[in-house]
Amino acid sequence: MVKKERKDSFYKNSELGGKGRRILASLADYFISLFLTMLFFLACDQLASVFPHVKGYREEASNARDELYTLVVDSKLSERTTDGNLISYKEVARKEIIRETFYTLKEYHLEEATSEFYNGYTPINKNTSPLYSYYVYYKEAYNSFFINESKTKMGLTYFKENVFDKELLPYYELKDDFYYLNKESCIAVDEYIRNMSLKKGQEIYENILKSYSKGLEVAVDDFMNNYGPYISSQAKFNGYKDQILNVRGIALLFSYLISTVLCYLVVPMIFKNGQSVGYKCLKLATNDINGKTTNILNNSLKTVAMLIINSSIMMTNIMVLFGQQGMYFINFNVMGFLNYFIIGLIGIGLALISFILILAYKKTRQSLSDIISLTICKSTKDFEIAISENENETKEEVIKPTIK
Repeated sequence: MVKKERKDSFYKNSELGGKGRRILASLADYFISLFLTMLFFLACDQLASVFPHVKGYREEASNARDELYTLVVDSKLSERTTDGNLISYKEVARKEIIRETFYTLKEYHLEEATSEFYNGYTPINKNTSPLYSYYVYYKEAYNSFFINESKTKMGLTYFKENVFDKELLPYYELKDDFYYLNKESCIAVDEYIRNMSLKKGQEIYENILKSYSKGLEVAVDDFMNNYGPYISSQAKFNGYKDQILNVRGIALLFSYLISTVLCYLVVPMIFKNGQSVGYKCLKLATNDINGKTTNILNNSLKTVAMLIINSSIMMTNIMVLFGQQGMYFINFNVMGFLNYFIIGLIGIGLALISFILILAYKKTRQSLSDIISLTICKSTKDFEIAISENENETKEEVIKPTIK
């Protein structure tokens, strides 16, 4: 069998592709691949939810998460939002300050207590104060479920000496072993939170808010790491979440593979001369290092190279689609120590090296993917292609070549 010899490329003697256009074309192809990966992933993720075992994982994970939230709410350290999530430390602290202010206003029969601002709030007491209730009541009642040194971090004495911020004492008065906002501080804080005025009230409010938020963060950390039922529920939730991430990880890898093959293998085979969408739009093409037309081997090698170089696409997709909640997904191990974050950093590093090569490798301006695929990028800017009128002959004639 005689091996078919490849033809010389039409762009064999053309100028090298311009540095700026090459970088722009690479970025265009990157974002096209990113967009396609996102579309394919969303489709795969939606399709996966139809399968019973995947649907089961998601339902069990949702139930386990609800169980975790219920445990935290029972500890009085947080509350649920209307959509079922937990409110932030800062929001818990803000509400506590409002309830403290409301209590003192009513205690001293001040007319501000009748303000509509306080509708929906109840005056603070020992049972509704998050930190007091947690350390003095909750941990004592469920002490046998706590582990390590956390078992001893409880009780009224511990709360007074280690939890309540001593710097806040000037704002409070101690009655029946509980700290209530004193009258002077109450009036200042009330004026600030209702009318956003009175600098002194703002200072008191912000000091209390900062202290309470920090205290709540410490308490929640203590609860999550030392309360047995929470630890068990967390392990169960993580197990279901890992199963879901395994499915989503496969969907993401598959989506990325398909989009890369489309952008760097299928499209160049359709457009010919190794042209991707970005290359076509910016009048660039490729031939092999011997000036011959590119073939499926060259395009396949480039596709493999771009799978590695553009790997940050997967990390970017996770960040765009899942936001802050995607951090667990990004740090999820794909293989051994490799997670999407590390893979993304490797991709970014290789992409920078590739751009540096284009700028520094003056003789051929080959990027990393060009070197791997044995190709050279050429400009098609000054070419006019004439198609032969003979239908049986698909000859292309170069009318105005720019000689290198």
